[in-house]
Amino acid sequence: TGYFSDGGVPFTVEVDNFPISASVQGISLSFGSASVNATSVERTSPSEGAFAPTTITFIIPPNPSTLALSVSPLLFYKGGGGIGVGFPGEFEYAISPDSAIVSMVPLRGSVASPTLLSITLSHFASTSRPSDIALLLGDHEIEVVSFTRTDASLHPSAIQDILITAYAPCCVPWAVPGSLRVLAYHRAHPERAALSPDLLSFSYFNPDLPYIESVTGDDGGPLAKMRVPTVVLITILNVPASILGGDALDQISASLSGVQLPLESWMPPQEGGSGRAFLYVLVPPSTSSGDALGELSFSGYEPLSFTVSYYDDTRPAISSVSPSSGGHIGGATLFISLVRFPDVGFDPAKVSVTMEGGAGLFKATVNLVSLSPDGSRTTVSAVTPAYPLTESTVDVTLRVTPILQTNLESTATFRYLYQPPSLSSVSPSSSSSDGGTATTIDLLYFPIISSATVAVEFGSAQVPTSDISVISSTIIRTQIVVVTPPHPPGTVSLRVFPRTSGRLSSLSQSYVFFNSSLAQLSDPLPRWACVGVLGEVRILHMTGVPLHLTVSDIMFDLPGLSASPALSIKHSGGG
Repeated sequence: TGYFSDGGVPFTVEVDNFPISASVQGISLSFGSASVNATSVERTSPSEGAFAPTTITFIIPPNPSTLALSVSPLLFYKGGGGIGVGFPGEFEYAISPDSAIVSMVPLRGSVASPTLLSITLSHFASTSRPSDIALLLGDHEIEVVSFTRTDASLHPSAIQDILITAYAPCCVPWAVPGSLRVLAYHRAHPERAALSPDLLSFSYFNPDLPYIESVTGDDGGPLAKMRVPTVVLITILNVPASILGGDALDQISASLSGVQLPLESWMPPQEGGSGRAFLYVLVPPSTSSGDALGELSFSGYEPLSFTVSYYDDTRPAISSVSPSSGGHIGGATLFISLVRFPDVGFDPAKVSVTMEGGAGLFKATVNLVSLSPDGSRTTVSAVTPAYPLTESTVDVTLRVTPILQTNLESTATFRYLYQPPSLSSVSPSSSSSDGGTATTIDLLYFPIISSATVAVEFGSAQVPTSDISVISSTIIRTQIVVVTPPHPPGTVSLRVFPRTSGRLSSLSQSYVFFNSSLAQLSDPLPRWACVGVLGEVRILHMTGVPLHLTVSDIMFDLPGLSASPALSIKHSGGG
């Protein structure tokens, strides 16, 4: 009874007393403004007479609107007299979700050789070929080699999780030691891009120099207790040959916030092993929480940096936030992992999640996802609110608080990223020069408006406020309908902008006014039509004006089938 706006998946209808004479070729389903033909028909029980219970399958058409939508489907069949059979309820189109990068292996690669990456993407749009997927390391696109669906039971056209592979290149000017964010999106849906959280960034390293692979302290992360010393494990790759001995501690030094750390033990790489070395250091207590910057030095080499985070081990703490950043329009689902959080069961009403920043206090929708059996680890799911950001980025404080123990709140940093507004679609993209055509304009990330606060211009002609209707306006998506003014034939710039901001902030797209006294194609010519599907071209022209049609370049590609093109002409105005 509902699906995402992408459509494309099978939709099954159970019909009582359906005529057994109706064939699949004569059955269609109307979804509001869209119509689809049946793909299969199955009688679910032996027929008694001319009617029988029947199961009919269709493919859900996409929702042409960028907003959630309810439609009342109607079933039509040949012999039904053109009267649609209504449904017991409405079909709900939901807004298709944004994708997310769930995992990436490995997280590091050499600047001297390509690295094969395996990346898991959640809630990804229907994909048929690797080229559908755009993948960027930093600002540079890399080729996706292959993809597989992680759940084979789902329909191939469904929104689902996929695993992609790609090579992080080497030997290019931008492949230098350092960290790069990863961005992935379906080329047909760039607005639903997935940006890697901080913990899933990809890092290049120089294979000729040592580097730190990981820092592991308390609770399996780079954490140290504030009250007592903490043993921290530093894992290093590419250790210099001069440091391979077990008695080489005199060539190694480590410090944290400028204070030398005691070296507990050193385990050099084993011959024929992974090439990893392990250094255990003792991190002292601290009077304050937060990050402390450390350095690890090998004699004769540049120091390596690492970070340790101090926390109060008597209080709850946020161990991770994924993703750690998101768009200013909000709506991103956060997974917040906490340690030592009070036992609140599975009741979201007992947990408060807020965002605090320069623009004030924001409340996020909270859903408690899981709680470990011993109560030591809790995962909270929350949805980010919108943030009034106009450019760049801003860091805010994410705060998780047990309602009954407000003194045990935990905090972390979340970064909002500005998502610029864009003009998503204009329908129709052309109309008569006489004016009077209702035109729907869809906008993304546009300021919230009313008909009195938005301006629409077709070339030099501004649309009166009385001819502008705002269907919906949210910080994510805005839809307006305007009535076109009279305008001489030709291509003009359609501009939309908030009246308070002026034309410099306008979004624009080309729009065509045509001469209503001449024949015009009301829609672009279809490039192709499937077997059994009528390819239709509508032509606007005045009654009494001679109309000459030339049909050429008809091509059929029907392996194993024999067919001939058929052309019919109907006049909708009578006569």
